[in-house]
Amino acid sequence: MNPFESLSEISKFEILEDTLLKRASKRAMSISYKGGKTVTARYREEIRITTLSVGLKRHLRKVIKIGKAYQTADPFYKEMSELFVSEETIINSVNKVNKSIILIEKLEKRYIIDLRSSGWKRASIIRKQAYGRLLNEIKKRKKDINNLVLLRSRIRRIHAIDPVKPTVVIVGCPNSGKSSLVNIISSAEKIEVANYPFTTKEVSVGHISRGKQFTPEYINIQIIDTPGLLDRPLYERNLIERKAILALRHLAQVIVFLFDPTRLQYYTINQQLDLYNNIKTTFPNLNIISVVNKIDILSDSELPELNNELRDIIFSEFI
Repeated sequence: MNPFESLSEISKFEILEDTLLKRASKRAMSISYKGGKTVTARYREEIRITTLSVGLKRHLRKVIKIGKAYQTADPFYKEMSELFVSEETIINSVNKVNKSIILIEKLEKRYIIDLRSSGWKRASIIRKQAYGRLLNEIKKRKKDINNLVLLRSRIRRIHAIDPVKPTVVIVGCPNSGKSSLVNIISSAEKIEVANYPFTTKEVSVGHISRGKQFTPEYINIQIIDTPGLLDRPLYERNLIERKAILALRHLAQVIVFLFDPTRLQYYTINQQLDLYNNIKTTFPNLNIISVVNKIDILSDSELPELNNELRDIIFSEFI
């Protein structure tokens, strides 16, 4: 399943800073007066520094989990991730954030050592210096953190597609009957809709189940209709669309291409054949099944007008 879906929300820096400073102050003030003014001041300021440091490190570790989710993700989710953030950027951002955790750890220890030999007035100054250095380290990593937060927010939306299930992708020009086919053959299951994060177009996902669940005979097949993604040749797409289409090669075991030979066709027969051949070139290792749809409303007089290649496909369906 989607490895980004279960990751925790990442707070904005301003909210994080305010929350941690309030928490640090509250914990420090809960420390009762003991051992004199100096000892009490040192202890309270140490609690403040430790609370802030621990909170910042916890925040950064949550960010690093996004990078780890990418590294262990299915190839489909990896390619989808790289539509927004390159692999190099993800790795570099994780490394930099990890270095910040190490530095925050060192700063915390250093300032606590200074505190333990300071007077009560100096203790407050040391704590303020520690706050500045610790918070500044997070600010320095804002770009790297944002890279990973963007990755999480975009990819976690693709929740309806399971790259592990056997998958059939339905392809064809607009109005060729793709959505109708998905609805009919998977009518016993709820049709899910997955919003691809780079476009307003939707991907419909249906399921066909055969056999009794939890038995060796049981199989659940995923049927994907990709309106707006595979309805024109690859070379007409922008870079993001092309990458998204290529990511589908990690999902599909079979592609079903629908032709519309009727006079109501959205694209001409030659345009549909061009798209068909383009899909075969794009997915050379996949089994592509060609299906001529709406054959029941195609009159005998229309058959001679069809392209020879498509006519051969039609007749092959009856052999």
